[in-house]
Amino acid sequence: MADYEQCPQCKRWVSLFAHVCPPKWRVWCEDDGDESDAVDVYEATAGEAAEAYAEKWDESDGDGGCSILRGEPVVFVVNGVRFDMTGEACPQYYAHEIKETDDGG
Repeated sequence: MADYEQCPQCKRWVSLFAHVCPPKWRVWCEDDGDESDAVDVYEATAGEAAEAYAEKWDESDGDGGCSILRGEPVVFVVNGVRFDMTGEACPQYYAHEIKETDDGG
């Protein structure tokens, strides 16, 4: 038996022996639908639920993605509380040394 399994409710990879799901929040994008479009998000706070939903929403929004990262105003509603979402991209750069060969290339 594996040490970790995916919780069928909150979808986190956890040790199910002692796992308790975080609170469930109903989250939806005010600019892209209505309350009937709300989805369940399991996080400790309403703000964390909005942030978790924002990450998934921004990957798949209909305008080519990353509306929030482009600075466009987006409002999410979490259990009736409105959140103005902002975000930033954090690029990573990696350097790899180029080894010269005997033929000069």
